[in-house]
Amino acid sequence: MNLTIHNCPDEKFEEIIDSSVHYFASQLIGKNILKSITINLKFVEELDSYGTSLVTGYNQSGKPRVFDIEVRNHLNAKATLKTIAHEIVHVKQFAKDEVDPPLTMWKGKKIDTKKVEYYKLPWEIEAYGLTYGLYINFCIENKLWEHLKGIENPYEMRKEKITWKDI
Repeated sequence: MNLTIHNCPDEKFEEIIDSSVHYFASQLIGKNILKSITINLKFVEELDSYGTSLVTGYNQSGKPRVFDIEVRNHLNAKATLKTIAHEIVHVKQFAKDEVDPPLTMWKGKKIDTKKVEYYKLPWEIEAYGLTYGLYINFCIENKLWEHLKGIENPYEMRKEKITWKDI
């Protein structure tokens, strides 16, 4: 995978961002596809959501292989990593032809996005469903709570009986 990071707000955090993108993608995308993917991750000042992902290029077979991910600048570390995990799920969906770039088909089935609420769209259900697990496992593998303010040790959270509303 070829990754370029633009406008990262913190040089020290950029290494973690780089590592997180590679980790999330490797968990979701097979090695053969992953070798041919390019991701341009951009931190932007004004964005209506925490993040977006767009297909910006295709291979010779017409498969999506170049992606732009935009992440709202100045999010805390936890929100940034969870946003990146969410957007990498969308990259996986595009790269594996699970969803088409105009967002009208899901796994071969036509979806009328005007009639389906955002949180009921199948690609969003999958992305939201995978986000937290990817994020937690990345934190555990890298013991991020030892390095970043605002990142909790998931094992300590379990002992404290953190509820879903706290996440």
